[in-house]
Formats: sequence, structure tokens, C-alpha cells
Amino acid sequence: MESVTESDKRWLTYGSSLTHCRQADGPSETWPALVANRYGWQLTSLGFAGDCQLDPASESTLQQLSADFISLCLGINSYSAAVFSERSYASQVLGFLANIRKAHPLAPIAVITPMLSLPREELPNAVGMTLRDYRDATAAVVRVLRERGDHGFHCLDGAAVFTPDEAAELMPDTLHPDNTGYRLMAARLGPLLSAVANTP
Repeated sequence: MESVTESDKRWLTYGSSLTHCRQADGPSETWPALVANRYGWQLTSLGFAGDCQLDPASESTLQQLSADFISLCLGINSYSAAVFSERSYASQVLGFLANIRKAHPLAPIAVITPMLSLPREELPNAVGMTLRDYRDATAAVVRVLRERGDHGFHCLDGAAVFTPDEAAELMPDTLHPDNTGYRLMAARLGPLLSAVANTP
């Protein structure tokens, strides 16, 4: 991979409505836009409200787009729609990540587990999984990939972005941050993503 300066980095991000940021005051107020502006990165944001479901079409798009580093926010829509069970979720994530790695063999990849959502943490969905279960399963997949020798994968704990008190205050619907919340997300996730983007 060609050496690029910090301001030349191409950042490809994928996620749910928490990446789409429909509650933000405008496109420039989304947390990915704020982070990209802070570091001068070239942003391609694939935030699909309600539809971050590890679909083949999304996987193919992520494979085809150019990127110096990638972030993937996984798990919340799988919880909400109960698409994947305890048996199928981890294997789906593993396959999704493995195929993206094939297309981007040198790109650092940050996998962000679900953000804190207080009513959903211990509430089983239709397939019997809590939001905490999806978070733990996502982190476990990244751990397995690293144990297999791919240290280009990094797990960022979405539950650590807000404290419980902050989540109660900044998520009016208990799931989506308000504009102040998105700014805090950018302030907290930005340095973590910069560290991933600049790993050797």
C-alpha cells in the first residue's frame, strides 16, 4: 500500500442509523463527518438506518471501494431485527470480515461493537439474544481473527463511548444520540480511530 499523509487517508465506514446519524442537525454534524473533518480524511460513509445487516450487497460495495482504513459498526440492527441467532451471528460476522479483508489485505479495520442502549442491554430479542450478547459475540470474532495472526483488526468497545448517565441524557429515544451526543461520539471515537488508521 502506498504511503499516504494523514490528510490523504481514505476512510470507509459502515454501520446503522448510528453511522447515518439522522438526528444530527445536518450532514456536517454527523459523527463520521466531524471526525473526518478533524483529521482531514476523505470520508465514504455507508450508514444504513435499520439495514446494517451484513448483507452481500453491502459486503460487495465495501470490497470494491478504495480505502486506507475501514471502520464497521456492527450488531445493533441484528439485535433489533433479530436476523441472526446465537448460532448464526458470529459466523456471519466472521465471513463478512474475512471477505472484506480479502479485498483490503493491508487496511487497518476497526470493528465497533454496539453503543450502549440501556433498555436493550439485558432484554432478549425474538431469538433470545440481548444487546450485550451481540456486543460480546462481535468482540469475540475480532479476538479470534487477531489470535489467528491478523493484527490489522481492532475492536472498539461501543459501550464505552457514553457512560450510562450520558446515554440516558443524550439518547432521547434510548437508541439514537441527539446532536450533542454525536459531537461527543466524534470526540471519543476520533482518537481511537486515528490510532487504528495509523497502525503500521
